[in-house]
Amino acid sequence: MNHSHSSHRIGLLVILGLGMMCSTANTSTGQAVSGRPVSSMTIFDTTMTDFMGDNDIEAAVLGIMHEGQVQYLRGFGSLDSGVNMPENALVRLASVTKPITAAAIRRLDAQTNIDVTDFAFNLSGNGGVLNSTPFPSVGDNRLDDITINHLLQHRGGWDRSIAGDLTYMEIDIADDMDVSSPPGRSNTMRWILGQPLEFAPGARYEYSNIGYLALGLIVSLNTGPGYEGYVEQQVLTSAMWVPNTEIDDARTFRANRNAREPWYRSDTLSWNVFDPLLLVSRPYGGFDVEARLAQGGIIASAAAMMELADRYHISPGSSLIGLPIDAANPLTGSESHNGAQSGVNTFLWHRTDDTVVFVFFNRDKGEYEGSGHYGSDFITLLDPILDDGTEFSWPGTTSDGFWVTLGTELPVNGFGGYNSTYRGFASAVNRCAAGSKMRLKAGSQPFTGTISKKLLIDAPLGSAVIGQ
Repeated sequence: MNHSHSSHRIGLLVILGLGMMCSTANTSTGQAVSGRPVSSMTIFDTTMTDFMGDNDIEAAVLGIMHEGQVQYLRGFGSLDSGVNMPENALVRLASVTKPITAAAIRRLDAQTNIDVTDFAFNLSGNGGVLNSTPFPSVGDNRLDDITINHLLQHRGGWDRSIAGDLTYMEIDIADDMDVSSPPGRSNTMRWILGQPLEFAPGARYEYSNIGYLALGLIVSLNTGPGYEGYVEQQVLTSAMWVPNTEIDDARTFRANRNAREPWYRSDTLSWNVFDPLLLVSRPYGGFDVEARLAQGGIIASAAAMMELADRYHISPGSSLIGLPIDAANPLTGSESHNGAQSGVNTFLWHRTDDTVVFVFFNRDKGEYEGSGHYGSDFITLLDPILDDGTEFSWPGTTSDGFWVTLGTELPVNGFGGYNSTYRGFASAVNRCAAGSKMRLKAGSQPFTGTISKKLLIDAPLGSAVIGQ
């Protein structure tokens, strides 16, 4: 049943479905596996657990969408000590945040007087969109020539292979500007505008976090709800069945993380940008995660990210990045985006056969071995399996959503994952945001109440009865 009206009074609701329940599995490699088991797609269970064992990876998520339906979604390993990784974990996206930012910029282009052909920086009265005062003064006159399109396509003029990634130089920036560390997004942008460019804007492609730092500031400063609010209202919305519970700002310190967020593994120690006299594990203070908001500071679920790739162009450097996939701008080839931070590797992939894949690992290969990423290595294993199609079949059943066990309402509940269900229908309705997909496990529960938000409620595993 699809509840899309403003308010519904429910006395008796009967929902039918088919399927079976299964508890969390432990594979022969010792990895816990969470999420709805799909008997026709066990090859992906095996491929993931073997890969994790071979590479000493302790937490992962794999989601596979086909023809707009999430047909496989599983968590592997540990969310934290003694807690299995739920398939609906919220994970740091690293640079897979960038297609979200690109889509937000495209919405601004469509809705406001901001155009992607506009100059990005208003440094000398050129009418640029972003009013950032360079520190200590303009570092390169060519900064005036950078357009929003240049930022979107990584053609702004910065080359981190020459100058390094200036967005990570937070302690130095704070020292230079005589401000507290970390300096934050606005001060970091001001300091960068005081540095020289490595090439003329538009001359070539060079992947750049700086461009997306600037784009995030443009979204934040030109929308009422700010960056995250604008994304939830305009890019990944409840109308798309992406509730706001599936996307959030990342937090630097482990104590402040979301309850559904895993730990991030790194053996690298860095000076704590919040207290430069302390050494910390790099994912937890080696950089200001909040300040990387639009370039790599978002956490989200695999289901939300597959919805993104199913709807928007995602490839870095593409002239289409952030635009909707539609008749005017169709998908003409495979598109993908990698994300890497200390303790994080993500990969989002849209194939031409209308299959979307999202994968997360809680460590980054490049940090240990100097090159490459686990996400792209894993996709290399997945590609021939998906191409061949003989080792699996599409089940035509859904694996995403907020799973609910009917019966006694419990004050302490799970994550809403298949193996960590929320207990009780009434409390689950209160917990779910608009746009949530509530998947009821077979059973029954008395309920009389009002539902005044958009929810998709079904029972894919068998008969579920809600009533008096």
